[in-house]
Amino acid sequence: MALAEVITPTFSKIYDQDYSSFNQLDHGELFDPETQSIEWFDHDKNLLWHQGSLEISSQPEPGLFNLPVQKHDVKVRSVTLSVTVNTSNNLEPYSQGYVRISQSLEELEKSINQLLLILSLSAIGSFGLAAVGGYFLTDTAVKPIEEAYLKQQQFTANASHELRGPLTAIKASIDIMRRHPERFEAKDKRKVGAIAKATDQMIRLVEDLLFLARTEKKTQNIILSISPLY
Repeated sequence: MALAEVITPTFSKIYDQDYSSFNQLDHGELFDPETQSIEWFDHDKNLLWHQGSLEISSQPEPGLFNLPVQKHDVKVRSVTLSVTVNTSNNLEPYSQGYVRISQSLEELEKSINQLLLILSLSAIGSFGLAAVGGYFLTDTAVKPIEEAYLKQQQFTANASHELRGPLTAIKASIDIMRRHPERFEAKDKRKVGAIAKATDQMIRLVEDLLFLARTEKKTQNIILSISPLY
């Protein structure tokens, strides 16, 4: 819009084919002929003069538009201003012509694409670091639990082995006593029966614990032997 405000006052000179007024303007910092173009049109939208490398085929229409460009596969943002002339006798001002200023969006699109590429790579890198960090954190958190579980499993197996011998001895003693009931009174038979029943329950419990410990150990060995394949 700053360039448009500078260029619009030159319309009357351009209309009279006096192009020196444009060259005399201090527009060096505002106008880049490689990426911009300025077009002057009369009231009937006929081209009066053109400056810049962009060639736009469409007719000028007041407003801000994205327009196609000939010979360039790029998008162009264009603003067209209507140049009006005030009249006397309180009549409404009429349009004398148009000034259209166009700007190539190629550099802007390149910057946006580079930004998207950087953001995409940053996102991929962030996800990768998060995955690696999550793996190590999970391994660090799970390892103590796994060690505690293995110790508990080993303790269960050791305790079962240690209890197995005394329980077998108790059961053998109870069996001998029950073969000779005459050696103790009748009231003691119930006590011996209760001891025998409790001993059988303890033996079954110990056998179950041993079976569970062995099964879990075999399963763990299978997992450890397969895991290196992945």
